Amino acid sequence: MNRITFLGACLGACVALAAQPGHAQEPFYKGKRLTLLVNYAPGGSTDAEARVFVRHIGRLIDGQPSVVIQNIEGAAGLVGAKYIGEVAPRDGTLAGYLTATAFLYALDPELFRVDFKTYEFIGIQPGTSINFVRTDVPPGMKEPADFMKARGVILGSLAPNSSKGIRLRLGFDLLGIPFKHISGYRSGGAAKLAIERGEINFYGESSPSYFSVIEPGLVKSGTVIPVYYDSVYDGRNFIVPDGAKGAPVLASNTMTR
Repeated sequence: MNRITFLGACLGACVALAAQPGHAQEPFYKGKRLTLLVNYAPGGSTDAEARVFVRHIGRLIDGQPSVVIQNIEGAAGLVGAKYIGEVAPRDGTLAGYLTATAFLYALDPELFRVDFKTYEFIGIQPGTSINFVRTDVPPGMKEPADFMKARGVILGSLAPNSSKGIRLRLGFDLLGIPFKHISGYRSGGAAKLAIERGEINFYGESSPSYFSVIEPGLVKSGTVIPVYYDSVYDGRNFIVPDGAKGAPVLASNTMTR
């Protein structure tokens, strides 16, 4: 099993066991607990996705281990990601459910004392961000198209160099909408509190977090409305990500036409 793993501890063990005779020994994970490390705080989009993931992954692993979540946040996800490479046990009992780490590594590999390319990856969960705005942003936001006339927009992000923050600022630049930017929120949960307080008035969440937290709470109460989701480009066409299906919002590529 590799020294460092990313959602790969379980796969490495399962592959190794699959190559052994069925009667040789019990499954590696039988009676064990697998810890899934999330590199953001509870209440954010990565945490919401991971909690859906752990409901099912245990029964799909040979030996059916119990699976628990451990949150280690900080530095836009970097602290938890580095913990896996530098501190965490290397016995197959801990895996990472990480967001933005590859992006941060590509920007500045010197941030890592352990080469991120040596982490063992077993999968990726594609997704999108559904972006929403407070309804009291002038001149009043009643439907997604109203956002093109928005004034006084203040968007929030976790860190100045976070992938979500960069996407949001790039989208605003393409749309030609003036904005202010506040970064430094430790988690999506903190950013959601900021939008409830009116400290910021524009933010985005992954589809699991949007549909489970934002829509039944902030949308239903009339505090925010969804505006657009980040499209996926497959090299030929812009497509609707599965996570955005059912959301009454515009695609980002239609907003910029």
